[in-house]
This record gives sequence, C-alpha cells and structure tokens, in this order.
Amino acid sequence: MDFEAMHEHDHEHHHEHDEELEVFVLTDDKGEEKAFVFVAEIEDEGKTYWVCEEVEIQEDGSAKESGELYLFEKTEEDGELYLSSIDDDEEFERVSKIWENFIGMEE
Repeated sequence: MDFEAMHEHDHEHHHEHDEELEVFVLTDDKGEEKAFVFVAEIEDEGKTYWVCEEVEIQEDGSAKESGELYLFEKTEEDGELYLSSIDDDEEFERVSKIWENFIGMEE
C-alpha cells in the first residue's frame, strides 16, 4: 500500500477526554506500520472511500492525532475490509474535491 497524504489538516479537533478513538493499523509497501483513525466515508460513482487521519501511539497507549489526512478506497471481500490507496490521479482529485466541499459546508 502506498500512502499519499491528502493534505495537512489544520483545524482543531474537539474530542471529549473520555472518548476512545478506534485506531487501526495499516502496513505500507515498505512493511512499515502506520496507525489511523476513521474520519469520514465518501461514496462516489459506485465506490466507497474512507478519509482517515494518521495518529501516533503514545507510550501510555493513547493516540495523538498528526493532522495528516489520507484517502483510501474501501472494499470488502468475504466479509473482510480492505483499504487501498487510490492510484488514479483523476479519481483521487475528484474524491478529494468532494471531501473539501464537505469540509467547507461544515465551517
């Protein structure tokens, strides 16, 4: 899996201190593990995409948000969830624009 940062995420997060983030780990093409949290799901042209934020796992087990967002295509096979990077530049730009428009509407 090739990780490509979608963009820097510069607005503040307002999480309750007792809220637990569901962290999942993906392994890239180099065998390096990176931890993420789910941010949003986007559906476009019959495909499903996940916007995820990279997190750093602290020594105490808590997750510190990095601010970097990543965009993955979500697929399911035999009940298993798979996330893969989007290799097509046009598809990546189209879905990124959908996300940016969504963020713009929330502000």
